[in-house]
Amino acid sequence: MRNPRRSYDENGNEIRPMDLASMREHGARSVMAICQRHGCGHESSINVENWPDDMPVPDVGLKLKCSKCGSKDIKTIPDWSDREPLMGLR
Repeated sequence: MRNPRRSYDENGNEIRPMDLASMREHGARSVMAICQRHGCGHESSINVENWPDDMPVPDVGLKLKCSKCGSKDIKTIPDWSDREPLMGLR
């Protein structure tokens, strides 16, 4: 049975999602939480600096509830807008 929060390669093997530690290594400190309930679409940036390093980014949504409609169907992706600049790059 396929997990809807995961991606799969052409052979049907699960592709490991980015975890919070990797996201932080790339400069992001928050995830964008997007309500998937039809007609809602509420979005919010959630700081996850104190969340466990090994938590997959998509699984953060399992711990959230939409503050607008109360849905627990939340998609989470890295919030690159709060990304810290990498050394030597402009």
